[in-house]
Amino acid sequence: MYLQVRPFALRNMSGLAVDFSAITITASGLGVAVKPFILTAVVVFVLIALVHLVRLYTGWEVVVNGFVVPVWWSAPIVVIFGGLAFLVWREAHH
Repeated sequence: MYLQVRPFALRNMSGLAVDFSAITITASGLGVAVKPFILTAVVVFVLIALVHLVRLYTGWEVVVNGFVVPVWWSAPIVVIFGGLAFLVWREAHH
């Protein structure tokens, strides 16, 4: 996997570099250009889904302004944000 910087390239020994206009992720010889905003959105959506998945597993209690948020609310949130991450990632690749 590599990332490339334009107009100049910064690469380390593993071939990692950064491109600020589009991040090119190469795996198994297939290159896919992903804009930084898309990558950021996918990472944020995945992190939200993972935190709620951990909440489902551990049973963390969340209290908002005196209201105890039921743990089961995390289940639809995992599905919604996981789905959003998948849809944004898939749309970026079409």
